[in-house]
Parts: sequence; C-alpha cells; structure tokens
Amino acid sequence: MTIANLKSEAFFLGLVGTKLLVYPKRGVVTNPAGKILGTLRANGYLAIGRYDTANQCYRQISIHRLIWVACNGLPSDPTLQINHLDGNKTNNNIFNLELVTPSENAKHSHRLGLQNNDGENHSQAIFGNKTVVRLRKKFAAGLITIPQIMRHFDCSYSAVRNMLTGKHYLKLNDGTELECRRLLRANAKTCSQGEKSGNALFSDAVVITLRRQFFAGKISISQIQATYGCHEDTVRHMLTGKNWFHLPGAKPLPVAITINSKVAEHKNKILRWYYEDRLSHPAIVAKLAKLGLVVKKYNVQYFLRGQPRPLISKEFVHLQRSEALRL
Repeated sequence: MTIANLKSEAFFLGLVGTKLLVYPKRGVVTNPAGKILGTLRANGYLAIGRYDTANQCYRQISIHRLIWVACNGLPSDPTLQINHLDGNKTNNNIFNLELVTPSENAKHSHRLGLQNNDGENHSQAIFGNKTVVRLRKKFAAGLITIPQIMRHFDCSYSAVRNMLTGKHYLKLNDGTELECRRLLRANAKTCSQGEKSGNALFSDAVVITLRRQFFAGKISISQIQATYGCHEDTVRHMLTGKNWFHLPGAKPLPVAITINSKVAEHKNKILRWYYEDRLSHPAIVAKLAKLGLVVKKYNVQYFLRGQPRPLISKEFVHLQRSEALRL
C-alpha cells in the first residue's frame, strides 16, 4: 500500500527496458548487468531510487508499483493503491498484485490480520497489556481505586473505566472485567460523589474548609479560582452544593456575589431592559458599559436567575398591543 506519485512513476516507466529490467513473474527489477535492485524500507516495501537530471530531483518508487505500472500502464486514478493478495509485502509477483481503493486495501489488511490496533498496539493506547491485566486484578480485589489510577497514569475517568470494564483491550478479557463491571455498578452512587468522582478537583476536607472560609468572608471566589486553577462555575457549584451535595456547609450565594454591588444598584434598569425591552444579555452588558460598569455576560445571567420575574406594567402591555395591531 503506497500512494501514487504519477511523475515518479512516469519517470521510472521511461527507464524500463534501458536502465531497468522488469521481470513480472519473478517479481524483481534488475539493472542491465542482472543485479537485483531494491532496498527494504521501514514500511516493509522494497523500493529503488534514481536521480532525475531533467528536473534535478531524486525520485523513488516501490518495486511492486513499478512492476504493476510496467505491465498495466499508469493508473487512471492516482488514489488507487496496489495491494498484495497474500499480505507479503516483498512478494512482488505480478499475479500477487491487484489495483484497489484505499478502503478495499484496509479491509483486506484487517482480514489477513496485518493491522493490529488492539490493546497496546493502538496509536492512542495509555496502558500496556500487562499493566491492564494487573490493574484489573487489583481493582477487582479492592486494592486500588479509579482516582488512584487516574493520578498515576494522568488520564481521564472514561479511559480507566473503559479499560477496567473491557470496552477497550477486548482481547485481554478473561472474566476479571466482569467483576470490575459489577463493582462499578454497585458503587455507582458513591463513585460519583465528592472526591471519589473521576473529575474531582477538591477533596472532601478541602470543600468543607473552603465553604466555611468563604461564607465567613475570609476568602473570595476569585482567590479559590487562582489557587486551584478552575472555572468560576466549578467554585460556585461547590459552594452552593450543586456538587459535593453530601457535605455540610453549602449555602445559596448572596446577590452581591452573583453580581457586584454597583451593578445591583441598577437592578430595576436591568430587569426593565430584559423583560420589557426584550434585550439580550450582551445588549445589557453593552448598556452597562455605557454607564461605566464593566461586567461579563454571565454576571447578568446569574443576577437574573436570582431575581423574581417582575409584573409588566399596564402601560407597557397597552404599548405591546398597539404595536401588534399596527403590524
């Protein structure tokens, strides 16, 4: 399987019969003296190279492509590939070669077992095969946890889960993965709470301490962000109990935290802009900027979430109806 280079193929095709001799049934290419040519490349194919004096460049071609082109001419479609029927890349007999599409070539390779992308041979594999067997046995015996595996191998929760349950590394399934699945189902609730979660940023003890310090006014959300390098929403969910809900100390955030006190002074304007003027969040941010207040869109969103929907004045309803009749 090599990609066609029509210029190189045309160049070598011009050398056949003079400087190169092709023997299709033997599957070899020789020089006029009878010496068999070809160097084994890293991809497993035999290839030859010659200097193109007309274009002043060095050209290469695979032996099997040269033999096929010498017998059948240049392919009409340069994306087509030359496939070895027996899977032996060095068997370049013309009867062992066929012109196929890349898809057909890949299917043929998988059918013969030439492409082994299972387990540790996969390009994105994190674990070795021996490591997978060892980790599955330890997890089934309760000697190791998913967070420990994640920290040791610096990988995601899903990567560890798929490895333990046999979704990945299928050929290593020996029954241990069934016990791992049973344990994950049995511990589904506890595995997703607090520090046992695969994506946990804080430990349970840290969460309790941060909640106590924050609601005592000793630390701010921005300070927690800077310390742990996380998003503001992550801190808010931790403080309000949306995450780590099983731990004490969670409280609703005050309005002054959701939006600063200066913006809170414009509460009526923001509510009127949003509910009566039907302005979007970015438009409200732009209007506040004209008042000298620099805020983010999420500040407005959080502020509006914490406010009850106001009753629309009768004058505004009358104005809406008149506009509708005019349209």
